[in-house]
Amino acid sequence: MLKQCGGAWVPVLRDPQPFSTFLQRADAGARWVLDVAGGTAPTLDRASPACALVGPEGGFSDVERTEALAHGFIPVLAGPLTLRFETAAIAAAVLIQASRHR
Repeated sequence: MLKQCGGAWVPVLRDPQPFSTFLQRADAGARWVLDVAGGTAPTLDRASPACALVGPEGGFSDVERTEALAHGFIPVLAGPLTLRFETAAIAAAVLIQASRHR
């Protein structure tokens, strides 16, 4: 697939784990939490890692959102509407790729 599209990266999907555990183990680099109250995705260096959190169907709780922000995640807008988590994950991958090509 990478040969066909010319892409130089593929997303890494982690096994399910408790939210707090994931936040503590998240890779260094850009850290985003998709949020309808977020801002524009910042430009990323092509080589730097990026991680995007997508919430459950009802969105992150206030406690989860606060914890993510405390771990260096920034709110990023993926669109004007709340997306289903499956769609949000695809949108996050597209946003990351697009932000590397600005």
